[in-house]
Amino acid sequence: MDQKVLLIDAQTGFYRIKRYPVGAFFGPVDLGLHLAGRHGSLNIGVGLFAGSIFPGSNRLFVTGFSPCWRGFYVSSMGGAGLVFDNLGLNTVAIVGKAPAPSVLCLSRTHGEEVEVELEPVDVKAVWSRGRQGVYALMDYVLERFGKRYATDPRILATGPASLSTDMGGIVSVPIVQGALSDVDTWAGRGGMGTKLLSQHGIAAVIYGGTFVDEDFRDRTVADAWFEAKYKQKVLAKDMEATTKYRFDPKFNTGGTFGVNFATAGGRLIAFNYRTIFSAEEERLALSQRLVVDHYLKQFNEETIVPRHQRTCGEPCSAVCKKMRGEYKKDFEPYQAFGPLCGIFDQRAAERLVRHADTRRLRLHLRGGGRGLDDGSARGRPALPAGPRGLRYAAVGRGGLRPRRRFRAQRADRDRAPRLDASEARCRRHVGGGAQVGQAPVAHARHRAP
Repeated sequence: MDQKVLLIDAQTGFYRIKRYPVGAFFGPVDLGLHLAGRHGSLNIGVGLFAGSIFPGSNRLFVTGFSPCWRGFYVSSMGGAGLVFDNLGLNTVAIVGKAPAPSVLCLSRTHGEEVEVELEPVDVKAVWSRGRQGVYALMDYVLERFGKRYATDPRILATGPASLSTDMGGIVSVPIVQGALSDVDTWAGRGGMGTKLLSQHGIAAVIYGGTFVDEDFRDRTVADAWFEAKYKQKVLAKDMEATTKYRFDPKFNTGGTFGVNFATAGGRLIAFNYRTIFSAEEERLALSQRLVVDHYLKQFNEETIVPRHQRTCGEPCSAVCKKMRGEYKKDFEPYQAFGPLCGIFDQRAAERLVRHADTRRLRLHLRGGGRGLDDGSARGRPALPAGPRGLRYAAVGRGGLRPRRRFRAQRADRDRAPRLDASEARCRRHVGGGAQVGQAPVAHARHRAP
């Protein structure tokens, strides 16, 4: 049994299939480490059980050397691997940088051929349309490419933060009957959106297909394995393991937002970490008055009681995506842009989280650097205003310093002439002859064996 990797050079337009035996590598993490070390690639892949009945087997993994942490990093999102499995691939590895920001389109229809297309996009103009940011880009990509898929595809998109920071993430949402849903999922850690766009020139990826492989579907065998290990069948063990994410009767709430805030108590961190200097009694009183009696109460009344909950796109008993309309409620962003910023109201937090989501910032870190304390609250001179009038938070003696902008390209790449979209498209169409097992990626579709 082999793992199939599609290697795509976004700069030259060549791609090829390479196979790695199971045993030498076992999944998207160790294979991703090998590919990143050998090629400096960004890798998008799934595990060997993708498409199977095992809960959680359909996560999509994004790996590579992080522009944020400077080491090998693994970020993943739920559900997106289910559609990826229809490509008949285990991993897509992207090397090189496209001459202009582009959309990578991958599709497979029945046979053994994967169609690969790179099309330039005026990403800044698209980001400024309609829903703006990553949401506008997903709208554009679905409208532009969606009709060529026989089944619902999946889109990975980046936002403006991926051009201007080292912590841009990647967003995706399930597509149901040809329409984008509101259940966004994120590969938000490690700055993989920055790596995808700034280092490889790929603003978005759309993929899907009708390829059918022999996924593990024998529930009788799976139940036997789980009963031997856990004394429970697969579904029973899954229900037990996901109690927190679905609904925990011990706390009369559910999801990471509900359970984490219900159990925070005196461990609540608020007002840009200043509560660490408060007495335990003060933190308990603050948690009860502002979180439990208002912030959490709003969430329970608007989301938990009416059961506004969804999955990430795969069949799953957890239904962990807690919703209020278009807003998905997770603990990390609603803590970072909630209590940590001195905000204890759902309406205010929703606006701030949505604004950061649109630009695709890593929310759980951004909140720490955008607290309310600019230094003047403790008798210190206020810190100078940062970009767009935002002040950087002062914590400890030295205070926080603005993160330097990440240079995604090496000096020799920075000196290379930049091509506009028309020049890039023309070069793709006429440039280079095909090599053995390879084909140029052009504006017109090509097929890889």
